[in-house]
Amino acid sequence: MRRAHSLAEKVEPVIYEFPVKYQHDRAGWMVWPEGLPVTAIASTKIGARRKLRGAVRAYFRSILRYGDPLGNEM
Repeated sequence: MRRAHSLAEKVEPVIYEFPVKYQHDRAGWMVWPEGLPVTAIASTKIGARRKLRGAVRAYFRSILRYGDPLGNEM
């Protein structure tokens, strides 16, 4: 654990920006970032955006943990 922590301190963070698409219907809002296989659905636009942040974090954690390819490169 200590080794991973010291390694993380040496790596500069990388910032990615993805355009976010919104779709609204009677059921609520659906939100997804272009180029990532992540979607969030909620009754409000703000709620969907909050869920999307969590989904994107979980997606990137999975990529880092298992070494999966980024985005639609499968």
